Amino acid sequence: MKTDEEQKKKEEQQNKQNSTNKANWIMPCSGKISSPYGWRIHPTLKTKKFHDGVDIGVNLNTPVKAVASGIVVKAKWYNGYGKYIEIDHGNSITSFYGHLNEFKVCKNQFVKQGQIIALSGNTAGIGANGKVMTTGPHLHFGVQENGDSANPLDFIRNF
Repeated sequence: MKTDEEQKKKEEQQNKQNSTNKANWIMPCSGKISSPYGWRIHPTLKTKKFHDGVDIGVNLNTPVKAVASGIVVKAKWYNGYGKYIEIDHGNSITSFYGHLNEFKVCKNQFVKQGQIIALSGNTAGIGANGKVMTTGPHLHFGVQENGDSANPLDFIRNF
C-alpha cells in the first residue's frame, strides 16, 4: 500500500507531465469555435489583425476549466482581453483565457487540469474607434510557448 506522501508525489509528477505534453490538454469549455487562430479581419476594428487564440462561443457565465495543471500567474483586467487569467504550465508554456465574467481562482494559486477557474463573459474594453472590442459572450483561449503565440488546438487532445 502506498503512503499518502508517495501518492501525492505520483500525482504531482502526473500533473506536471500532463501540463507540458502537447495534445494532452482538455478543452476549457464546450462550444463552437467562432474565430480560429491566425490572421483575420477583426470583427469590430474591420482591419486585418493577428488573432492570438481561438474564440469559443458560449453563453454568459459558462464554467471555464484549466486545460492543464499549473500556477495562475495573472488573474486581472488585462489590455483588450478584459478579465483575464494566465496559467504557467512549466517548460515555458502558458495558457490564457480572456473576456471572463468572474474569477474562481487567484494569482499564485495551483490549479489542476479540469478545475473551474472562471465563468465566461463579454469583458474587453473600448477600442480606439470607441467601439466595444467583443461581439458577444465568448471565451478567448490562447497559448504561448517560449514567449511566442502558438495555436492552442495543437495542445488539445482529441480535437
